[in-house]
Amino acid sequence: METICATRSGPGGEPRAWDRGTSPPAYLRIADIIAGRLASGVYRAGARLPSEAQFRGEFGVSHMTVRRALSVLTERGLISATKGTGTFARAFGLADSTFSLRQLVEECADGPLAVRLLSASTIAANSRIAAVFDLPPGESVVYLRQLVLRGETPAMYHREYVLPDATRPFLELLLQSASLHGLLGGGEAEGFPRGTVTLHATSLGRAAARILDEPPGAPALCVQHLFRDAADRPLSWGYFLLRADLFKLQSFLGAGRPDDETRSTTPRR
Repeated sequence: METICATRSGPGGEPRAWDRGTSPPAYLRIADIIAGRLASGVYRAGARLPSEAQFRGEFGVSHMTVRRALSVLTERGLISATKGTGTFARAFGLADSTFSLRQLVEECADGPLAVRLLSASTIAANSRIAAVFDLPPGESVVYLRQLVLRGETPAMYHREYVLPDATRPFLELLLQSASLHGLLGGGEAEGFPRGTVTLHATSLGRAAARILDEPPGAPALCVQHLFRDAADRPLSWGYFLLRADLFKLQSFLGAGRPDDETRSTTPRR
């Protein structure tokens, strides 16, 4: 039975041999191993990955197998390649979530979108916030509020709590939060390698309704997010409230979208 053997163990301590007689194929197993290293922080967000030649030597496979593995990781949104520079680990962001918040916002916009920073301050964490971040109540967190406008119409309200970071100036955080790219890009610039995004229906309370120019109790979509570092420690938690009359969520099943001009029209034999 043929095996594919690595010439040395990987940095994550993975097995050095795979049985080619079992599935999945070698390139998918290699992709899963590299993905595990990305998730565990062996390759941190923004870090340059080993070269194709180094991966070939480690896993004892052809350059085509390595390229297919890296292609899978690119399709998963875990890595990005820059010609002449190398391949780099990508960070998680809201724009990369399953339903793509960026696409949800931009496709529903018939005019320019703008982000308005409503407030930014350092506050003492209450019991709920402290529980999310696993902190003692009263510890300091950064509290941000932003409003996304579609033209002059309030469309989306965002509240976020962020752990203070001595390596990142407070002003830099404010500048990022005041741009659509920074707001929807989530932790990509900061290197948040993982997170969860939850979507559910809700109704607007008085304060949020006033900000979104809606009556209290009006329906809304709530997108809650929690970003973590490679050690699984919470770093950023918050939620978006989207006006239900301005947004909708639509998913497409199958190989292509209905409006995909590249979908195949070749008859099946």
